[in-house]
Amino acid sequence: METPSEPAEAPTPASERTARPRRRGTAAKTHHRNTVHRASFVLLALFVLQIFTGIFLGNKANQEALAAHRHLAEFADDEELELEGETMTAGALRKQIDREKLQAWVIPLGLGFVFLILFFWAQKSPLPAFGTALGLYVMAIAVTAVLDPSTMAKGIVVKVLCTLGLLGGLKSALALRSIESATAPTA
Repeated sequence: METPSEPAEAPTPASERTARPRRRGTAAKTHHRNTVHRASFVLLALFVLQIFTGIFLGNKANQEALAAHRHLAEFADDEELELEGETMTAGALRKQIDREKLQAWVIPLGLGFVFLILFFWAQKSPLPAFGTALGLYVMAIAVTAVLDPSTMAKGIVVKVLCTLGLLGGLKSALALRSIESATAPTA
């Protein structure tokens, strides 16, 4: 018990206090984990968009193929036709129509399922998953733009938002890796 005649004990300087053990980077680690988790939903959104695109393009290609096959019905397979300055047989043209119809279904649906796989991979290993997703997405946009330049302006807002989301996920995955390597116990 302290008596009024005894002076109060002076506070101890900060250098003499016993420091509480603090886990370094915990708040930052949690922040980047949450950011990576939210950004992984961009991959899920890309999966959904690709599936809808595949269904739309596949159905459109089916309708166009049916119309083209109706026009070609009057020609024998070995009969030569001139189309846009090229000469090809009706049979070869039928095969090309069927191949294009199949590509309209397979490419967007396949790309969609790749984004779904990347979504699950991002839960375990976000850095390689986001790096792969960003590269694949940019490559898909570039190839589509080369094949049909008018597609570059179509859906530009969605393209920008998805690219920014993937970049944000990649940035947070890099920061998370850096924090985890800095706080990892050394043996």
